[in-house]
Amino acid sequence: RISRIARMLRLLRLRKALAAVYVGFSCLGSEYIVIVMRLLMLVLCILIINHYLACGWYALAIYNESDPCTWLRGAALDEDDSMHRYLSALHWSLTQFTPATNNIVPCNARERLYALCVVLFALITFSTFVSSITGAMAKLTTLNSARQAEEKLVREFLAARKISLGLGHRVWGFWKSYSVQKTRIREEDIAFLAKLPVSIKMQLRTEVYLSSIVVHPMFWHLSEGDMGAIMAICMFALREASHLPGEDIFMGGDWASNMYFHMSGNLSYTSRLRDSPEDLAQGEWICEAAVWIDWSHRGRLVAQSASDLLLLMVSKFERVFVSEHSEIVATCECIMKYAIAFVKEANEMDKIGEVVDDLFAGPDILTDLAQDAFQDVYAPKKGHHNL
Repeated sequence: RISRIARMLRLLRLRKALAAVYVGFSCLGSEYIVIVMRLLMLVLCILIINHYLACGWYALAIYNESDPCTWLRGAALDEDDSMHRYLSALHWSLTQFTPATNNIVPCNARERLYALCVVLFALITFSTFVSSITGAMAKLTTLNSARQAEEKLVREFLAARKISLGLGHRVWGFWKSYSVQKTRIREEDIAFLAKLPVSIKMQLRTEVYLSSIVVHPMFWHLSEGDMGAIMAICMFALREASHLPGEDIFMGGDWASNMYFHMSGNLSYTSRLRDSPEDLAQGEWICEAAVWIDWSHRGRLVAQSASDLLLLMVSKFERVFVSEHSEIVATCECIMKYAIAFVKEANEMDKIGEVVDDLFAGPDILTDLAQDAFQDVYAPKKGHHNL
């Protein structure tokens, strides 16, 4: 009895392990890989079930001392080694689930009853497995067919419009990047998140976006002094954007309506004011001037690889400080001081002939500006250091 209980406990642990594996599959980034792995898990489940059924079928013959004939003797396997007999039992078990032939048959009443129970069990269980496998295969076909249909349309469009070979090659190269590259999952990709209560959604966005914006000195000081304002900014004024290799994020002369925080990928900025392109490192920002003054882009920002950015929308950033919350007056005073100092610094740099473009000012200059703007209202907390 104790050994039977131990075996049952092992089965329960196996069930929990399979459930944990299924949860792990849900964390994979590729839907294609998830479907393939689930298919493999279904096959593994079938094998595990058949293993236990084969063990029961094998045990009926080995421990049967009352019946003169068993399936082992009937198939002339009683003198074979244990591995061959086990594989024969497993083969018999699998044939009960599938329309396959086998030369092993029940030879007594016990075996006949066991075989009937297995057939009834297989009738119910295997149909479930078949439907799951069919559904997974259909989903795989749908994923591939959608991509192939769009690829066909691209080919037909380029041919019908008689696009030049050089431009067609560029379009086709971008299409291949588009169809292969995977960008991070964004909030707007998940419809359920739009249904979250505002309080939960605000906390969620703050945890997601805070680390990306506090690399900027002004936002760091703001988070130290007025977390409510930072949470409002994360909730209403930020959004994510993903770009594929070769995609233009903005062009010179375009009206600037966003400030950009670089989260991942490789970005390159070119401007006629600079001798060579500038690579934007992860954690850096660009086009802060759009937040404080009317600004048109003075260069081109392009994604060199699949890239993710966090956009501070200028119009919504302004609306945040029209609303009311605990320390909005003091916060507005600090931000106004910082904005005035920023514009003054830009004018002074322009007068002496230094480059003033979308990459204006480095962290050191902005750190000094932020400290001067916030020090009279929000003193740094103990245990924290300035950037």
